[in-house]
Amino acid sequence: MAKRQRILDVDAHVVEPGHLWTRSLPRGFRERMRLRTPEPRARTWEEEVEWRARLVLACEREGLDVEEVEEAMARAEPGIQYLEVDGEPLLPDVARKIWGTLAARGFTQYLPLIRGGFDGASFSEVMRTMGVERAFFYPTVFLLLLGVDGMEPRFAVALMRAYNDWLRSFCAADPDFLQGVGALCRHDPAAMVHEVERVARWGWKAVTVHPQKVKGRLLNDPAFEPFWTRCEELGIAVGLHGGAHIRLPDAGDGHVHTQFGIHTAANPMQLTFALLALLEGGVLERHPGLRVGLLEAGCGWLPYWLWRLDAAYARDGWTVSEHVRRKPSEYFARQCFITCEPSEPGIEQVIDAVGEDCVLYASDFPHLDHPPHIQEDASLLVERLGSRVAGKILWNNGCRFYGVRD
Repeated sequence: MAKRQRILDVDAHVVEPGHLWTRSLPRGFRERMRLRTPEPRARTWEEEVEWRARLVLACEREGLDVEEVEEAMARAEPGIQYLEVDGEPLLPDVARKIWGTLAARGFTQYLPLIRGGFDGASFSEVMRTMGVERAFFYPTVFLLLLGVDGMEPRFAVALMRAYNDWLRSFCAADPDFLQGVGALCRHDPAAMVHEVERVARWGWKAVTVHPQKVKGRLLNDPAFEPFWTRCEELGIAVGLHGGAHIRLPDAGDGHVHTQFGIHTAANPMQLTFALLALLEGGVLERHPGLRVGLLEAGCGWLPYWLWRLDAAYARDGWTVSEHVRRKPSEYFARQCFITCEPSEPGIEQVIDAVGEDCVLYASDFPHLDHPPHIQEDASLLVERLGSRVAGKILWNNGCRFYGVRD
């Protein structure tokens, strides 16, 4: 029998409770957040029978008590599609229209989490049964809140501190397994530095920021230089994590208008330009000890982009020679990481381009666009790349990115 691979999940997600935004903020800010109670829709007899049958079968499959799960669902707060900021829905129309359908389609996969109220203990229990030994957690709702470009800095900073305080309590349920990633708002560059120092004192190993332009500033803006310096000094990894339906300037603005188009283009386009900004602006040159991860966009696009960057550097590198002194692919191999989708084409080409130490595994659990097939993912990586290289992607490279012990 083949040896079971160790799995470090570099990008899992919390599901923040609604009261985090409506009760945990300082006065003057909490009143600006509202979790609207949806109007109940009466189900027909046929719909009720189908709903009950699906619930019973799902509970039997997961070994859960039906009444206990129903009680947990009744206690659950309204979902993200009902969250409003300053009287405006956080989710745009295109996302709100499909959110309920996606949630209903995926709820049977996450019954144990529903029963546990999506708390840290339930995540630890469920993910350990999937074979994960350690997981690093990124936001869900807060990922969208971080991307409200028009939010004033004081409000964004209050949300940032409230979220990270809550995440610290979430991770306390199983500190060895649940690893916090501090989420930072880029609305206030000075506050970012203070927050990096604060989460570093807790023993956290990483922070995350949006890859897009925020408040008119790219990642290479001089205002962020103290942030990059402090991350390098403290050994804090930086995960660049964007997403769909975020209210920030995107390369796809005006070109996509549906869930299909937005979800297809958002993450890879955001990270493509973010990597260019870090290179062109000399961030990687000035901070050789900085570790940067490009998350949740697959990796198949990377070989072409690095080839194009290297070709442009060979021709036009003299225009940026003061702060770009290596080929872009050399910077990437030295200090950057990227997550892969085990079924996507091109993983082998990425390894050829930048080596086998830069590719990471991320489940995106429990987001609905990535079903929880973690063991299947591990097996597919072994089949494609062999157990040694797959072992690096599933465990060793994640340890190196986050700077944690093997």
